[in-house]
Amino acid sequence: MAAKKKRKRPVPREGLERPRNGGQWTEARFTSFVKSALRGARWPQKYECIKKAFIGNGINPATGRKCKLHLCPTCKETFPQNQMNADHNIPVVGAEGFTSWDDFISRLFVEGDGFTATCKPCHKKVTEAERLARADEKGKTIEDLEKARWYLDREITLRQAKEA
Repeated sequence: MAAKKKRKRPVPREGLERPRNGGQWTEARFTSFVKSALRGARWPQKYECIKKAFIGNGINPATGRKCKLHLCPTCKETFPQNQMNADHNIPVVGAEGFTSWDDFISRLFVEGDGFTATCKPCHKKVTEAERLARADEKGKTIEDLEKARWYLDREITLRQAKEA
């Protein structure tokens, strides 16, 4: 059996102020943590949106088992419930970037009509377009846009592995 590789700890950059988490986190890391925690909250309206996209029982093409099928309004194909996402009609973080916690929270926790149930492939395209619009608005270079694409692909892969 191969030995498990030991994960290297990142070397902290000198000169960065770390006022959060006992001197371990920068403000950016703390903000990222809070955003992630808020996004992970189970907002019932998201799930109601996906339930409304239900069109009938069918067979899951991936497993061959019975499942509830949902219609994606973007590509007009049917998908099992676990392949659907609730997309915000108004992006949580718009092209102007993060503005304030009040805006972030009010856009994140919208009522049912503020969501559209889309399949994961369509949601990925919409999310990438929004991310690229933010990068373009900030005047980012092509390399930064490539990093944004790489990050998005990595996040989707990690979340799919977590769900499996």
